[in-house]
Amino acid sequence: MTNSNPPTQSVIVHLHINDLRTTDSPVLSLAHSQQKKDVTHFLPIYVFDERILPLDCVPGYSVSAQVKAVEKMTTVDKTEQEEEEIKPLGQEDEPVRTTNNQPATRDRQGRPNGRIGPRSRLGNFWRVGRHRAKFLVETVFDLKKAYEGKGGGMLLACGKPEEVAIKVVEALVKSGVKVDGVFTQKEVTTEEVHLLRRLRAGLEASDVELHLADSKTMVNPQDLPFKIEDTPGVFTSFRKAVESLGDDMVRDPLPEVKKVKPMPAEPKDLSSNVFLIPSELQTVDHLMKYILAPLLAEPQFGDSLEPKPIPQTQDEWRTYTIPELDSRSAHPFIGGQSTGLARLDDYLGTMSGGKCGHGQGGTKAMSYKDTRNEMVGEAFSTKFSGWLANGSLSGRYVGWRVRQLQDRLREEGLSNKHVDGNVYWISFELLWRDFFYWTCERFSHKPTYDARRKHHGDDKAATQAGNAGSASGLFNLGGWKEVLRPQESKKLGEWKGFDLQNPDDPIRRMMKGMTGIPLIDACMRELGTTGFMSNRGRQNVASFWATDLYVDWRVGAEIFETHLIDYDVCSNWGNWQYQAGVGNDPRSFRQFNQIKQANDYDADAKYILTWIPELRQVDRRFAHTPWLLSSEDKRKCGLGTKGGYPATPLLEQPQWKKHYPKKEASDGSRKGGGNGKKNHVRR
Repeated sequence: MTNSNPPTQSVIVHLHINDLRTTDSPVLSLAHSQQKKDVTHFLPIYVFDERILPLDCVPGYSVSAQVKAVEKMTTVDKTEQEEEEIKPLGQEDEPVRTTNNQPATRDRQGRPNGRIGPRSRLGNFWRVGRHRAKFLVETVFDLKKAYEGKGGGMLLACGKPEEVAIKVVEALVKSGVKVDGVFTQKEVTTEEVHLLRRLRAGLEASDVELHLADSKTMVNPQDLPFKIEDTPGVFTSFRKAVESLGDDMVRDPLPEVKKVKPMPAEPKDLSSNVFLIPSELQTVDHLMKYILAPLLAEPQFGDSLEPKPIPQTQDEWRTYTIPELDSRSAHPFIGGQSTGLARLDDYLGTMSGGKCGHGQGGTKAMSYKDTRNEMVGEAFSTKFSGWLANGSLSGRYVGWRVRQLQDRLREEGLSNKHVDGNVYWISFELLWRDFFYWTCERFSHKPTYDARRKHHGDDKAATQAGNAGSASGLFNLGGWKEVLRPQESKKLGEWKGFDLQNPDDPIRRMMKGMTGIPLIDACMRELGTTGFMSNRGRQNVASFWATDLYVDWRVGAEIFETHLIDYDVCSNWGNWQYQAGVGNDPRSFRQFNQIKQANDYDADAKYILTWIPELRQVDRRFAHTPWLLSSEDKRKCGLGTKGGYPATPLLEQPQWKKHYPKKEASDGSRKGGGNGKKNHVRR
């Protein structure tokens, strides 16, 4: 932004949060439409949010002190904090949990004391771990480059997005610029909705309206064959209803905006009220190290990295480097719209004349359903989810590209039932994403059943209906079941806590990938090391966590939140509810058999041996069940030694045994075996 403004300027402000793209962007399209022909300027803003990213090391930036924030908290803020409180199911107190080897004492609301910085509520984990932070920074600078390539620009800042946007608008209005409106993406979950409320309220003083673009889903909400509050509670019913739209299910994307209107001049007093990222930091490499440094200094529990001290001098910062990508990663991608579009071309085929042409790539989609449950490499699944999660690709654009491929295959005579089924399954998975989004919105309009009132015998709803996003039950222990079927949710057993200071704690062992159950351990090691885990792995991990260990499922959801590159609030928490049996699905219990799953989806043990090299000397037949080895074989392979892989599993379910490999007995016969701790389902 320059420093002078003619008096006739008018501007549309686009606050980017989870819509980090220029392709199929409703706000960008509107700002450059005939409808807004009198608007002279366009101001995209992205704010690195101090509530989810550790910004302590960014030169010149001072993170708001939490104590001061509490002292200055308004009545509205206090109400929102109470609404965001995570309530236990049918009890006042939760088990004390610890994380990062530090005791977690509790305040009177049951929250961990000393939750400094952007930490999760229950486990005190980083809100955003190093993998997602890296992908995000790359995405933001890719977006900035895209705007600059179209003749525009982008304002980058640190702080709280709503506060920065309000101050930018105030400064623009004070300098004589007409602000046509502030536009951002609609959100439906707690923290995001509260952000939008504060933004709307803060803009009122400048007489500027907030406009929300509903652009997160593949299917346009205006096309749904039902009202949001009537969203089917079962995915199959939802899918059939939406697919009845036929060719109208997915709209065409918006036309590309080739030339972007210029940014307005920077008001002279803006930099004194807002921390604008200085020009010397406005490259991905420069800013990246300052954001990642706190995360690397205190790696999340389960990360394979050793702590990397934060530099103390300029010379140390100049030579500071971030870790290289692990060569085993199934997600070896750089963040940003440009790499997302390249991945679409690689997976779905390149575009020519508005339709998929004969460019390189595209064959991967033709075998998607066949390969999607594999676990090694980048090609077995689309990996679109990382770009969809931060909005550098839109669900609609991806769905449209899938449809274009289907049309091309039919036109070229390459379509058949098998190929059609493979390509269709990509849209099927995109519908799951839509399903969780609209389920979240559906429940944001329903009153939450307050567990504390239930505890005291009052079965009336504790909050008002229509309080969208503030008390949806998404983050409560009783889940959506607590909203729909409170008496049924009351019957659930007591969920367990965890203690990461205890070397024998099941969750500590699980996060370190040392349960002795290879499928679970490989998944957790991959997650901590790369920020990715296959869908098959996620289902097995969540099931083991919730139905075998019976530990508070929300803590597992928080671990996924910190590590996953493709973390999406609705999909992550909705899927964890689904696996924990507290979602809106009437089927309340599902339990995966990890041995059967390993045999079905990693029969050659390639995945296991990729992530657990300690098992490479084990007889391949027993790679998934090393506890079945003889004592001598365990000794030879180093199992059970100090620092070595466990010789016995954390637990052993009776139903696993029918899937055990046969082993030779002394009489030459073959039989199964088992020597782990017996564990029956606790429900």
